[in-house]
Amino acid sequence: MESNVSPYVIFSLNNNDFIQCAGGIKSLVVEARFYEGDSFKHFIIGKKEMSNVWHTIECKVGPIRVLGHEVLNVDEALELFSYFYFENDILPTYNKRNITKQFA
Repeated sequence: MESNVSPYVIFSLNNNDFIQCAGGIKSLVVEARFYEGDSFKHFIIGKKEMSNVWHTIECKVGPIRVLGHEVLNVDEALELFSYFYFENDILPTYNKRNITKQFA
């Protein structure tokens, strides 16, 4: 792996729903996709306290622009991945920003 590029991780369930993260230990983004038949909804996950300041997460797939409350750390990502694994959902203590239109 290149030392100057942060990795990404994807975890998917049998129904094709998935959660993914990209970035580094202290600064990363978590996204989730939920399928409904032939369509899906895609979300960026963030903390409850809202921020309208944009940040850029550098990672292997390229720069990702997110709002300040969507910049998470590895402990928060692990919490989200664990909940997703057991509940096939996002922890209700986090916000979900729907970005599905970006994939149309």
